[in-house]
Amino acid sequence: MRDLTDPTYYTDAVNYPEQLMRADFARAYQLRLSLGSAPTDVHAGIRDQIAEIEQRWIRPDGAVFSDWQTLVELVTTGLPANPVADWVLPIDARSREQASELVALGRIEGAWR
Repeated sequence: MRDLTDPTYYTDAVNYPEQLMRADFARAYQLRLSLGSAPTDVHAGIRDQIAEIEQRWIRPDGAVFSDWQTLVELVTTGLPANPVADWVLPIDARSREQASELVALGRIEGAWR
């Protein structure tokens, strides 16, 4: 079985930081999905785990790294119908592919945060 949270799964990434970002995003996505079936008394712990992961992708100025934000937007607002026309940069195409794979696991209801 594929481990989407393993950085080495993302062999098309240009470097290890991109692999790590994709693996972290997959883990955060899976944790968010688990909120729907987890008992409410463990929600705070799950949200803390998500926040810890997300903290790695916040720049020193407090903004979210754009590639992380692109993934958030893809999984929460829907994937574009025409990936060739809508995605110019290779990293954006990889993000669309990853988002498609994650959404296939289940949809996240509501806002990411």
